[in-house]
Parts: sequence; structure tokens; C-alpha cells
Amino acid sequence: MQQFYKNVIKSINFKYATGRPYTPVEGAVYHKDYDVYEPVYSAKNSARYRDFRLMRFRQMFGTYFTSFVLKAINILDINNLFGYTYSRDSYEWQEIQSSFGRRTIECKQLNENASA
Repeated sequence: MQQFYKNVIKSINFKYATGRPYTPVEGAVYHKDYDVYEPVYSAKNSARYRDFRLMRFRQMFGTYFTSFVLKAINILDINNLFGYTYSRDSYEWQEIQSSFGRRTIECKQLNENASA
């Protein structure tokens, strides 16, 4: 019996980085003449974001006719942080999630004989 798949390639990749430093906002001063809040910052780079962790899996396999790739990103479903966004008066904030914050699975066909 002949082998149906001509090749199979698997890889697992794990990335880790300590949290990036940032300068947090401690509050704000209101300037009524301009109707604007000026942020008050703490010491430069005095805080750190959470550590970044990401695990990816990739498998390529092909037949004699075509090839496929299966990719899974953030397979541990870790909610990585990109940064913070502050309210107008700087007293409330929300997390900005990284584009790697969601688990993603993708499978696509590769055309090996495509012309440029």
C-alpha cells in the first residue's frame, strides 16, 4: 500500500516575555477654561503589564495532489494584555486586549503549483 501523505511537519512554539514597563496615570487636573483634563503620571516606567505567554501549534501535511496547514494560536487561551485606555478624567481605565488574546484555529489549503 502506498503512503497517502507525502510529508507531515509538526511544530509547537511557546513564547514568554516579562511584562513591558509603562507609566501609569495616577489622576488628572481639570482645566475649566479649556474644559479638559490633564493626566497626572506617576514615575516613568514605574509599573509593568502582566507577563506575555503564547503557545502555537502548526501542522503541515500534504498528499501527492495538494498540501494543507493547520494552525492553532493561543491554544492555552491566555488573555494577554496590550495596554490600558483611560476615561476622560483618567480615574477609570479598561484593559486593551492583545490581538493574541483569543484562541484561533485555522486550516487552509496551500497551492504548491501556483504561478506568480
